[in-house]
Amino acid sequence: MNAAGLVESTYQQYADEDFEMFFVVSQDSFFAPSDVNHCNVVRNSFGLTMPVLMDPQGIITNEIGIPANTKYVVMGEGNEIVFRGPNPQDMHNAIDALLAE
Repeated sequence: MNAAGLVESTYQQYADEDFEMFFVVSQDSFFAPSDVNHCNVVRNSFGLTMPVLMDPQGIITNEIGIPANTKYVVMGEGNEIVFRGPNPQDMHNAIDALLAE
């Protein structure tokens, strides 16, 4: 399963929890800033049902201080980053820990 598929399955798994999840697109496949059309292509190509956010200036990634190519980020209250990295199981563990609090 690709990264977008893993994110979508995670979104579905936690859909009934007090939890928000979104997919951020800051660049297209040619490293140009994202636009609405590209975000729609991403959503449709990967079958995403979660919100897909367009961030062509990299404001989201700059504001929270993560590289644009970070696959997974989990934030707790106060926007504290509790996990960032490439491992989906670690992402799940971080989400489970937050929901258990």
